[in-house]
Amino acid sequence: MAVLSIRSREILSSLGFAICLLYPSPSFAEGDPLPHLEPSGPGRTACFRRVYDGEHLRRHPEQATVAVTLSLRRDKGDAIESRTFRLALQQKGCAQALYGWGACWWEAKANLDSEGRRLVPAFRSDDAVRCMGIISPESAEEAGEPTLQPTPDWRALLLDTRGSFTLRKESEGAWDAVTFGPTNRLFRLDRVDAAQCRVVEAAFPLERA
Repeated sequence: MAVLSIRSREILSSLGFAICLLYPSPSFAEGDPLPHLEPSGPGRTACFRRVYDGEHLRRHPEQATVAVTLSLRRDKGDAIESRTFRLALQQKGCAQALYGWGACWWEAKANLDSEGRRLVPAFRSDDAVRCMGIISPESAEEAGEPTLQPTPDWRALLLDTRGSFTLRKESEGAWDAVTFGPTNRLFRLDRVDAAQCRVVEAAFPLERA
């Protein structure tokens, strides 16, 4: 696979997001959790993962997801206030993992709908890290809109898939739309060693900053 480079400024602009998201006011930047989630310096990975054991899956038989891995990092070319995410998801009965990627940024009130109600009740605040999944850097086609919020101790993330996501089978497989039911929508991912994200990062190899 050819090495790709995400240019988050171009991606977000092509998707119609205001460029001011990349140049936040001081109050906007102060609330941004992304710098707290990743190691200092660009090109380093903040890795989050959850593997559900047999006991959990027996207690939640409708849950199809058995493992989730999420990588957050600022790749070469990413805007300072945005990050590239890479996601790997393993489901019951599937030998192949499903992969997705895109850009994330912190946004005030991202957890509120147009009437001021919280979109994800489990999130502890109205603000959240908003993400946009993509198919490729050259395409404006959206693959999903997951949201993230760190736990108070910064040792874990809550990932909300928003109900659907277009994911790819293996590193070079076909893209498929995946619908997540109520038991497969919200995941708590624990902070783990960056080495556990090597597989998901290899599925979308980018130039390191």
